[in-house]
Amino acid sequence: MKKFCVLEQGKTINDEFTLQHKSQFNTDVSDFYRLNWKAFDDLNAQVCMPDACWTEGRSVLYDHVNDDYEYYIFIDDDVLFYGEDVAQKIALNLDEYKPITGTLGGPGWHLSKVHATMAVHPIACYDLCVHIFSKSFAQVMFPTIFHSSGKSMWYAMYSCYKLFPRKQLIFQNIVTHNSRTGPAEDKVRSEKGDPIYKNFVAVEDVISKFEKDLYFKGDYIRWNDYGKQHVTSLNADLANLEPDKRKVDFSIHDLAKIYDISNEDFKSRKPTL
Repeated sequence: MKKFCVLEQGKTINDEFTLQHKSQFNTDVSDFYRLNWKAFDDLNAQVCMPDACWTEGRSVLYDHVNDDYEYYIFIDDDVLFYGEDVAQKIALNLDEYKPITGTLGGPGWHLSKVHATMAVHPIACYDLCVHIFSKSFAQVMFPTIFHSSGKSMWYAMYSCYKLFPRKQLIFQNIVTHNSRTGPAEDKVRSEKGDPIYKNFVAVEDVISKFEKDLYFKGDYIRWNDYGKQHVTSLNADLANLEPDKRKVDFSIHDLAKIYDISNEDFKSRKPTL
């Protein structure tokens, strides 16, 4: 079994970043997979699914992977990884710290208030352009509950933050950069009434829809009501805590401690809209 796979989604064909990712992550410790959500003729993509929204892309990619990995790392196709032997460095971090979930370092809004003394430390919320899932965590969190973009997978971050706050980690000893910005096409098309996205959940509603089935109300909704200012303050509070290096297998029973898993949204979830 290889340590991890990298799962990329994007709309370009033969983009230099995709080719770079293929070179960086087809190694003896990792594999690379790609989904193209815009075109059918992408020879670098194992899955071509025009019109897939953001969470569909991630859910379908995860569903597509047949091999067994200890970790699944989801990335946007414009993420740059700096340094030599990136895959080996990631594998070493995963071996040592055994996170349940987390992300890699680099500039980003989520670190605006963080002054960390450790290269690896806990974090509550972060940019979704790099999102690490352990095998056991992915098995519970996928497919996504609500299909959307934006904050639509913050529920996974919140769940680990509440249940195992020192097992959601940022590895600042590996530097990445989100190199392109622009409006999310799925969000724009949904707002324009595109019938393909009739079941798309508005980005501003995804947090409240998860909150309604939490047993303790009023906490997660603050991530929406107070936005990035609130979660960056949480990140600052966590930044100097020691990571927990124990191996923890996340289970559905863990999620059920804070969330009603019998609700219809969770029971009926599927990879596509």
